Amino acid sequence: MQFKDLTKCEFFDDYLFKMGVLITVRKGKREELNEFFKTCSQQLSFQMKAMLYFPFLGDVKEVGDYLKSNGIALKQRLKIQSAFGEKKKVRKLKEEIMELLEAWQKEDVLKSPEERQKGLKRLERLNHKYFKKLFTFVLAIKSKNIPWAVSLKRELIKFSPYWNLTRGLDFNEEEDQKLRDFLLFSLELFKDFHKEDEGVKMLAEKFAQMGHSNEYKTIKSRNGADWSLTDLRNQFKNPFLKSEFFDFWYLMMMNRTSDAELREKFRQAISVRSLIKAKPGQMWVFEYFYPPQQILRKIILDKLEKMWASNAHDQRYVVLRTLDSASVKQSLAERDSNFKRASFQLKREFFSDVLSTGFSTENALYELYLLGDKNEENLWWLMI
Repeated sequence: MQFKDLTKCEFFDDYLFKMGVLITVRKGKREELNEFFKTCSQQLSFQMKAMLYFPFLGDVKEVGDYLKSNGIALKQRLKIQSAFGEKKKVRKLKEEIMELLEAWQKEDVLKSPEERQKGLKRLERLNHKYFKKLFTFVLAIKSKNIPWAVSLKRELIKFSPYWNLTRGLDFNEEEDQKLRDFLLFSLELFKDFHKEDEGVKMLAEKFAQMGHSNEYKTIKSRNGADWSLTDLRNQFKNPFLKSEFFDFWYLMMMNRTSDAELREKFRQAISVRSLIKAKPGQMWVFEYFYPPQQILRKIILDKLEKMWASNAHDQRYVVLRTLDSASVKQSLAERDSNFKRASFQLKREFFSDVLSTGFSTENALYELYLLGDKNEENLWWLMI
């Protein structure tokens, strides 16, 4: 991030500035802050000093000893140690994912039925829904099982565009590059195995949404994942594509045409059948459009209720976003009194819960900040 004048110590009262400083230190770029530490060290709270010089210990007891030696009270020490344990699980999961990203690109991997069976069992233990689907997609291709691979491709396209806001992993630049390379590899593997240009383009678009750097844009450019407005309009002439992937085309057409045309196309795409078959990750679209037909509304509300009742943060987040539609919120409140509560209360509880999982830490902290939560103790999640 770009910092303000680091010689003006009053900026450290700003919560987002504190976040930026801690993230910079966590990423091993402490030298960027040398001038700040030299000038403003006397104005740091004892807690911020403890965070800034946290030695990234690997043992819960060592963490407790470090916190105690830095004057952190027992109740908070126990809370931080518990958080450290959750973060350790997430780091272990990320290590497993990084190992798979590298290993499964090798040509001689997963060649025999025995290796593929062993790989499948390994994926069954992988505690991350999105990456489990992604690796299974590659496994299906290497198994030369066309129906399985095509089915998984469709599932990946239907994942919520917001999943990484609640189940995201903190990839550094090198790890992010490896992920991007694996996404490109999986698309090339699929193209060599099964010629299906439109499906590849759609999946390339979804993969490119996982990152914001120019490197991720190459996923689209290498796979021709670009549609003119005329191309997008033509998709709605295909009954299968427009109904099964209604959310995808809505996203592609947003801000590219008038609201009137967008709504007209969307009305053509959704039906009782398409909504019944819709995956939870597709329901985000009803934040923007809530059809007037009662039969369609009932299906939508049934799905949203079920998603909210689940323990899946990615599904619950989609529901939270749809609550920004006054009509959806009113309809859900008539079914469940919990939705009568103010949206900011529901969101604050939700993002506090996300924070406690160790996933998407920076996003959860930022969302809590927007909701008025500037608890300095929460910033420990950035360092442990």
